[in-house]
Amino acid sequence: MNFLTASQLKELFRQQCPYTSKGELIAEERRVTVLAANANFPLEIYLHGLMRAAAHGAGSPLIIQLSQNALRTIGGDPKGLGLSTENRRSELSSDLVYLARGAKLAKGMLAVLQEQYQAPAVALALDHFRPPPFEPNPVTQEANTEQAGNKSPRTRGPKTVQGSRNPTGHARKLIEQALDSVPTDLLQEHPGPKTVDGYVNYLTGVLYRNFKDGFITAITILEPAWAMVDTADLPPVLNFAVTRDILISIRTSLGPRKVLLEAEFGAAAPEATLGSTSHASTGDLDKTASPQEYAAWVEAFVVYTGTDAIAYPIGMAHGAKRGESHQPNLERLQAVQSRLFTQGRHYIPFVQHGGTGAAFLARGLVGKNNVNTYFMVAAMNAMADHATDFLHSIRKGEKSACGPDAYAKAIEAVTEAALLKLRECRTYGKAPELAPMKDE
Repeated sequence: MNFLTASQLKELFRQQCPYTSKGELIAEERRVTVLAANANFPLEIYLHGLMRAAAHGAGSPLIIQLSQNALRTIGGDPKGLGLSTENRRSELSSDLVYLARGAKLAKGMLAVLQEQYQAPAVALALDHFRPPPFEPNPVTQEANTEQAGNKSPRTRGPKTVQGSRNPTGHARKLIEQALDSVPTDLLQEHPGPKTVDGYVNYLTGVLYRNFKDGFITAITILEPAWAMVDTADLPPVLNFAVTRDILISIRTSLGPRKVLLEAEFGAAAPEATLGSTSHASTGDLDKTASPQEYAAWVEAFVVYTGTDAIAYPIGMAHGAKRGESHQPNLERLQAVQSRLFTQGRHYIPFVQHGGTGAAFLARGLVGKNNVNTYFMVAAMNAMADHATDFLHSIRKGEKSACGPDAYAKAIEAVTEAALLKLRECRTYGKAPELAPMKDE
């Protein structure tokens, strides 16, 4: 049994669309949400737990996600693992190498576990692939360009920034098109020539090129049905341009139906520990916008970029602790999703980030509910309980107390946590009626 393809996943979301053909919300009791659960290092615990949940009973639709940071850690990045880099036999590898290794390891393990559990409706996804930060100083950006690195621009591949025979000209055209598409009231001030030069240098830079190479490499290896690019910290014009460029890149390189793209307009679920950027990002500009004004901004972003799904802030936060609760901004959510459906005449799923701390799940309006911390806490508490219960035996070196039981308990905890979230989404056991089995 295979994982869901992009076409099958798109059909699944079409089936759970909360709107009638007239643009009216269906009855609340009929609305459902697709759960997207993140898997982390060590993969055995999370993948066993999540796959067991997806295969439980009649089977449930489930998206298993791997973030950029998770893949690098799985691939052996010592920064992610917190390991000493001394006395290594080889030099430190690049981020791209760690990313590729992580994707290969994950793909192999996922294939084995899918064969074992036969979960009928699991899709794979990439989560939170974040482009390099933008430095507003054009001189700083200049140092990162291909020309500054004495590297020749590519002349083969997709007609995106690096694929163009004239990357600088292509980047400038991309920025000009984005400027024409960004609503004027979204810009605090129109970017001047120096700022535009900074945007162009960013798009032609080595750091951005390396990011895109890593993103496409991970997609090529893992073959996910879904992939998310996290551009929330970029200025509005650059957010529009980068998202559009990446969508064109993956569609040209991999084909139009190989992967669905999730884009981000504003910081969908910021963390309290993150500092603010030195420039106005998309996420900084929504504090005083009315729901209708914000809906118009998001619509303009979706129309220009062509993204398949959208994330934007509705009051959630990543890494919510136990007892921490965030009320979703239903007025904004309803305004945006209604406008996207009625104006575009097709369903663009909204992705809720920070699902761990949501006070409640607005089923249907939230098309895809991203949950990560909830599963990490469940696994670690199970292992902590085991260590507490058998601490004396562990300290004495008794083999039975140090065996696989602790990890099995963590797997069981992840399974139970996922089953609870599937029931919250109202999709538990609904794989036979929701998930399309035939590809287009």
